[in-house]
Amino acid sequence: MANKKTYFKLGIIILSILLIVVFVNGFLDGYQDSIEKSDQITEILEEHCECDEVNRILYAKGLQFGNDGISTEKAEYELINCNYESFKEEASRINKILNKEVRGFDVIDQITLEFNNNQHNETVIIKNGIIQ
Repeated sequence: MANKKTYFKLGIIILSILLIVVFVNGFLDGYQDSIEKSDQITEILEEHCECDEVNRILYAKGLQFGNDGISTEKAEYELINCNYESFKEEASRINKILNKEVRGFDVIDQITLEFNNNQHNETVIIKNGIIQ
């Protein structure tokens, strides 16, 4: 009888350890994926935009509740003193590049790009890879 209880307890301990390892591994994989995606977006904006500065303001992954409803992944970038002739054309060009080069870009719930310079400030919102 004691052997059955000992094996049962040992089985519970082993199962608990396996569940913890799987959970931690999944968390770390998701975290690493988020960091890589965020860094990749920043690098692409720096490479393809003629801006003095590109700043990542926010990159959040996880269940979020806000004015726009529920989201699971949201990002916001500030582009300072950029050279472009047409804001609409520049936003479209950047969106095409991001859709092409960032794996999983089309599943990011919302990306906000804020273009700030001395003359004016403009904002583009991209939801699931589509300009709004």
